[in-house]
Amino acid sequence: MPRAAGALVTGPVAQALAPRSATAWLGLFGAYFMFGVGYIAYSTFMGGRLAAAQADTATIVWSWVSLGLGSVAGSVAGAAIVSTPRLKPWALVLASFAGAAGSAAAIQAGPIGPMLGAVLVGLGLASTPAIVTAFVRERTTDADYARLFSFGTAALGVGQLLGPLAAGALADRIGPDAVMLFAAAAYGAGAALAGYDLLRRGR
Repeated sequence: MPRAAGALVTGPVAQALAPRSATAWLGLFGAYFMFGVGYIAYSTFMGGRLAAAQADTATIVWSWVSLGLGSVAGSVAGAAIVSTPRLKPWALVLASFAGAAGSAAAIQAGPIGPMLGAVLVGLGLASTPAIVTAFVRERTTDADYARLFSFGTAALGVGQLLGPLAAGALADRIGPDAVMLFAAAAYGAGAALAGYDLLRRGR
C-alpha cells in the first residue's frame, strides 16, 4: 500500500538512517565501498602498469583472460559459499582478501605474478555484488530490501568514483606499481570492515 503523506518511515530503512544504528551497516557497506575503490583502481590501471613494466603482448592478453576466468570461477565459488551456512558469514571477508592478495601479486616481475593476481582479483569481482546482495536481503524485509540496498549501491558508486581519482594521482606522482598497492590496501580495508561486520553479528 502507498505510504500516507507525512507517515513515519519505519522498519530496517529507518533503523539504517538512525545515527544510533549506523554501525549496523558500517561494516557491510564500508566493505562494499572499499571493493568499489579497489577493483576500479586495479582494472583501470592494470594494463598501464603492465605496459610500463614492458610486459610482452602475451602477458597483457593472458592477464585479462585470467581476470575473466577468475570472475567466472568466483561466481561459481561465491554461489557455493553463500549456499553453505558455515561458510556464508565469511564470504565477503574471503572475496575481499582475494582482491588484496591479487592486487599485491600484480606488481611482481614476470608474467606469473600479474596473471595469478588477475585470477585472485577476478574471484571477488563478480562474487562480491552477489554476496552483498544476499547479506542485505537476509537482514531486511522484502518491502524494505530495494530501498535499503540503494544505500549499498550508493556506497559502491562513490568508491568507483573516488578510486580512479586517487589511483591516478598516485600513478602520476609515484608510478603504476603504487596503484596496485593502493588497490591492495583498499581491498585489505574492505576485508577488515567485512570482518567487523562478521564479529558484530556474532558469527
